[in-house]
Amino acid sequence: MSTAVLAKPHSQEQSAAAETEPITPAAYHKVFRTFALVLGVAGVSLGLLNQQRVTRELEILPMWWSIPALSAVFASTLVLALTAYFAPIRILCVLLRTISIGYVLALITWPLAYSGPPLEDDFRCWLWSVNALAAMAAAVAWPPRIALPYLALIPAGSVLLNAYAAEHAEWGNVIEDIAMATTAATVYVSMGLIGLNTGWRLDEIKASAQARAAKAAATAARNQERERIDGLIHDGVISTLLNASQGGDTAVLARQSRRTLDQIDGLRAGVEAARAFRGSEAVAYLRSAAMDISEDVIVNLDAPREMDSFTIPAHAVRAIGAGLAEALTNSIRHADVPGRTTHRTVSISMYPERCRVSVHDNGRGFDPRSIPADRLGLAVSIRGRMARVPGGSSRVESTPGGGTNVTLFWRSSDD
Repeated sequence: MSTAVLAKPHSQEQSAAAETEPITPAAYHKVFRTFALVLGVAGVSLGLLNQQRVTRELEILPMWWSIPALSAVFASTLVLALTAYFAPIRILCVLLRTISIGYVLALITWPLAYSGPPLEDDFRCWLWSVNALAAMAAAVAWPPRIALPYLALIPAGSVLLNAYAAEHAEWGNVIEDIAMATTAATVYVSMGLIGLNTGWRLDEIKASAQARAAKAAATAARNQERERIDGLIHDGVISTLLNASQGGDTAVLARQSRRTLDQIDGLRAGVEAARAFRGSEAVAYLRSAAMDISEDVIVNLDAPREMDSFTIPAHAVRAIGAGLAEALTNSIRHADVPGRTTHRTVSISMYPERCRVSVHDNGRGFDPRSIPADRLGLAVSIRGRMARVPGGSSRVESTPGGGTNVTLFWRSSDD
């Protein structure tokens, strides 16, 4: 990459976000190539327009000056026009610097090569006609600390060169010509500097946006992992300990403890099987999740005969299984009404591209609006868990005295 390009990231004006993230100068390079093409085409056009001046000076100036000067300015712009959109940025920068440096050397050595006769007004030195081109090449190829002094000196130098070669120079006109040449060059240099700075700013903004997106993604991943751990602690560890303290069924406690320990081991290992469940495997997994909580629960199934002909994503099956386990645990813990038998039913509907599980009881019920939003049972273990699954959702319906129905949905996003 060119020194001009490398100079941009070290600007003191750069934002803190871009300082900490690598910037890919895609927009900057696109603007750079566009200016290179414009300069190339402009140089070739000016070469054609200055044929008479060039021919005139070839007659009065030695070849040791004419060939290098013409090559540095016009040959370089021809190569620039032909290669602007595919040559490496470093090569384009070399060509632009060749133009700007070659122009300065030609300007300085012209009085040494010129020995007369005086130039007519119609045949002014061709260097004068391309001073704005050289100034813009310097603005694109060099940092502003070099380009701006170049702008201040080169247009004036080209006008003074004409005055040197003229038979009778009127200094009032010379000063006017310097002002006009400097003004014209300033316009082109400003276009170059502003265009390149805009390109760099776009790259900086893009890098900053990518950094913010990456930071947000990392934060979301940490939050998701934290919620996953919270859910495991609540659904497994706390529920198991609570059931044990209440003297629950020993066989159920053993299965629940074993399942919780397996989940902790998987979490500690940092891996979780990603293979999709066949339909029959998903039903078995969900049935087992329900029976681990209570052997008295009734499990109903609605599924096609050929359940092995389709699969359900593992993360969806596990989320639904954990959600129904939490719903059953809540029901056993809170739904019973003294003097009345509470019936619990799990209904599984399993079809290609979709799955629905309903956990229903006829117990005491509750007002869902009265449950604090930060309660882990509903917020994390059921609603939060299903919301994190692509295509997942949940619904909790209950009324005081009217029982509770928790429905867990998953539908393929491609369905």
